[in-house]
Amino acid sequence: MPSIHILPPVLAARIAAGEVTERPASVIKELIENALDAHALHIVIKLEDAGKALIECIDDGDGMDAEDLALCMERHATSKIKHLEDLLSIHTLGFRGEALGSIRAVADTSISSGKNASYNQIRSTSWESHLQLRAIEPRFFIHEPHGTHLRIESLFAQTPARLKFLKKNAVEVTAVKDCMERLAIVHPECAFELHSDQRNILFYPTESQQSRIERVLVSNERLTLIEKTHSDAGMQVTILWAKDVSLPHSRKIFSFVNERPVRDPLIQRAILAPFRQRLMPGSMPAIVCLISMPPDMVDVNVHPHKLEVHFSESTALLQLIRNTIEDCFMQQPITTPSFVSPTTPWTPPTITPISPPFVPYELMTQPSLEIPHFPHGRYRGALFDTYLVFEKDGKLTLVDQHAAHERIRFEELEKQFHASSIISQQLLFPEHLNLPPPALVTMLEKNGFCCEESNQELLITAIPAAWRQGGDIKARLHGLIARLEADESIKDEPLFEALASEACHSSIRAGDTLHIFEAEELITQLFACDHPWNCPHGRLTIYELNETTLSKWFQRT
Repeated sequence: MPSIHILPPVLAARIAAGEVTERPASVIKELIENALDAHALHIVIKLEDAGKALIECIDDGDGMDAEDLALCMERHATSKIKHLEDLLSIHTLGFRGEALGSIRAVADTSISSGKNASYNQIRSTSWESHLQLRAIEPRFFIHEPHGTHLRIESLFAQTPARLKFLKKNAVEVTAVKDCMERLAIVHPECAFELHSDQRNILFYPTESQQSRIERVLVSNERLTLIEKTHSDAGMQVTILWAKDVSLPHSRKIFSFVNERPVRDPLIQRAILAPFRQRLMPGSMPAIVCLISMPPDMVDVNVHPHKLEVHFSESTALLQLIRNTIEDCFMQQPITTPSFVSPTTPWTPPTITPISPPFVPYELMTQPSLEIPHFPHGRYRGALFDTYLVFEKDGKLTLVDQHAAHERIRFEELEKQFHASSIISQQLLFPEHLNLPPPALVTMLEKNGFCCEESNQELLITAIPAAWRQGGDIKARLHGLIARLEADESIKDEPLFEALASEACHSSIRAGDTLHIFEAEELITQLFACDHPWNCPHGRLTIYELNETTLSKWFQRT
């Protein structure tokens, strides 16, 4: 008997369906993408038992006639591409023609649809396909005589092993909601509804893109959305960032390529890198990254769910993302102090670095000294010997003296590290790595790594002396290469922590008493820093209160 045989068509279809229909959310993603490609302006999703018992998708898109309806659930049936060259210029969300065929292989699927027609013609343009194609009575699809209505029942009933891997109903419904949010962001012209077991879970009306993004990121009237756009090499990146929002999860980080939701790890790292010293460890921003580029610069056919893509100019794209996010910070920092003009850049004076710990001024013995009016606002003293208080233009600005000095010390140490001649430390045994691109090897050599090429491998024979702290050197080198490919940062985690720890231990502490002139010098040096708004680990250095807030506290408004 031969050991190789051809799988039966039914079995092959169910195996292939596993790449597309992992869970209810993946089914709904395919259905919504088809509806959007059909120019739908209203999409309704209904679930029973988190989609395991029933998934309904109703849209008011272009719809299908009898001929198209008879073919739409066959494998590889598509209206999006006809020739091999079409794969180089894909402008639609769906194109493989696998969605409905794969869904039908693992669920009981029926579909009814009607083409756009006048009201008098509606009786001849509505059709239903289940086991066979038949004409149906006139009907409306979300108040329109055209559109499509799919019913998917008993999902995975014929593949019960797949059911065992599904999560609890609440988790599956949340996954559906997350999927719809991603698609809703880039299609604000379309209304979206989600109902689960007769409960309304989500409703997004037709609206502007900014309103849609605000609605998806955070349901908060006080949300400040900062938008910046940069272009380079035929690519355009638009960042919309919810200022002052930090979350314990990454579900509100959205990235899109030509209006297609993607979850590319390199894009994710490029988005998070600028927030490294602006958010607390473990905190994530709420942000949308919209990427536009010619279709021939991106390959969207590398993942069964089309969530991952490949770029022809990935390095330039990642740098463009980082630059755009950095521009958002320049426009309006996370916490804007009252004494920094949002329109006129502030030029710090020439200052003498503070050597910690502070040496008290002799003037501290003169309690009758008049408090001067600093350029940053009038110094009003310190709360709990920790928070310096400045007043200007009806606002109070509180400065955490330890976090502020920690930021100053960290940037001083960082500049010293980069300015000094880098001393290399010889390794007893070379570390063997896969050979990276020549540009990365050059960057390593400029920063104190001694590199040799041998048999398509990169041998690291020496490392910067500052790298002596830390554990597994080889693991750190692998991590460094990955970061260089993503964000061109030469510092690894142990080195960053060493600098941050030294800055922390050499800074003034909470509870230390400062003289008014020391407070002025501290705030002056803080705003000479590149990133004055947070300490190296992301804690705020500055917090602002306005008179209106205080009046509300005391019920004076």
